[in-house]
Amino acid sequence: MDFQDVDRAIERANAKKEIVGLPIRIVQQDKKLYLRGTFPSKTGGSPSQHRYALNLDAKTHLISIAVIKAREIGLKLALGEFNWEIEQPLAIAPPVPQIVTIGQWVAEFERQYWTKKERTKDAELNYRTDYGAIFEKIDLDKVISIDRLKSAIVNSSKPDTRTRVRWCNALGKLAEFAELNRQPIGELRGNYSMSEPLEQRDIPELDRVVEWFDSLKAKDPIWARAFGMYATYGIRPGELWTLDTSRLNDNNYHELVVRANKTNRTRVTYPYPVEWFDRFELSQFTVPTNISSTARGQGYIPTRQFK
Repeated sequence: MDFQDVDRAIERANAKKEIVGLPIRIVQQDKKLYLRGTFPSKTGGSPSQHRYALNLDAKTHLISIAVIKAREIGLKLALGEFNWEIEQPLAIAPPVPQIVTIGQWVAEFERQYWTKKERTKDAELNYRTDYGAIFEKIDLDKVISIDRLKSAIVNSSKPDTRTRVRWCNALGKLAEFAELNRQPIGELRGNYSMSEPLEQRDIPELDRVVEWFDSLKAKDPIWARAFGMYATYGIRPGELWTLDTSRLNDNNYHELVVRANKTNRTRVTYPYPVEWFDRFELSQFTVPTNISSTARGQGYIPTRQFK
């Protein structure tokens, strides 16, 4: 176990709103977790610095327990209600459920994941894509080990592929959470990079774009004009439902406001080529019915419509 990781986790814990401002801090010493603060004297003297034994090993997954105890003791110290006779540290460590199998670690990983993120539909979809879809493909009943996680990666993905990177990312995170050395998993990533430049795109001739619009219009004028919006203003697929078209017909500039979405900023964009604004009947544009409640799902809708 890397005690530098524990130190960083303790530092983050001490900054949590649950205990920040209270006269107590979580510390580690001799591979154990303690609370340090100014405690009343056990013999009636002046208050002084003491360590309060938690009887917890200095492991990252146990720090959440230390935070709960730190808040309890810290509040009593702040209110002058701490009493050594009542609050004697436990002589025996409180029982901590033993986490052994991959499934147990996955369950605890997911539980702690949602303590740090708001559980929206988009967040749930992201978790399933990044982690859940991979976790459910491995044998959850086996005892966790780095060799077993490596074997799952090798058997489920090809080298130098995006899939291999996704498996390495997910199981690498799980290994780190279970306090295993994730370096051997990182060595399986290969040479694939998600940031590699894309191949040159085949951009259609302008006349071809117009033909597609006419073909779509014969089937569904509303989606044809949506296609016109994509072609003329260069918006992203999911941005179709974030548009503010109130200035679209105010003047000859045909300004389109794209409200904050993926980029977390609002921007104004203009038609190009400008003649497409009339050719694609964008003054009559109306937003198609949105049948998805997630941003990622909205991005897939146009793809299905334009097949």
